[in-house]
Amino acid sequence: RVPDLVAVGVTVDFVLRVENDDTICVPPLRAPITVAGKTTAQAADAISHGYSDERLLNAPAIVVTVKEPAAQAKVHPGRLNPGDAVQVRVWDLQAVGQE
Repeated sequence: RVPDLVAVGVTVDFVLRVENDDTICVPPLRAPITVAGKTTAQAADAISHGYSDERLLNAPAIVVTVKEPAAQAKVHPGRLNPGDAVQVRVWDLQAVGQE
């Protein structure tokens, strides 16, 4: 379990930088998640699978938004790039012990 996610509907935000190897390290996942070149929706899906695969959350809901583009642009549509800072919002939609 993610320590800060103590109840269904509790939300935790992380601000993470996309590394030069195209990944982000989302706590407490063991493996980095490849996000560069993906849309924010595709990145959210990859992070969700990470939480589910490691059995940390039962029904993770993930939202990824670009917090600060690498090029400091005001608007950053499209794919994520190395150097982008992204905000990841995580919450569990299902109570512990329920399938």
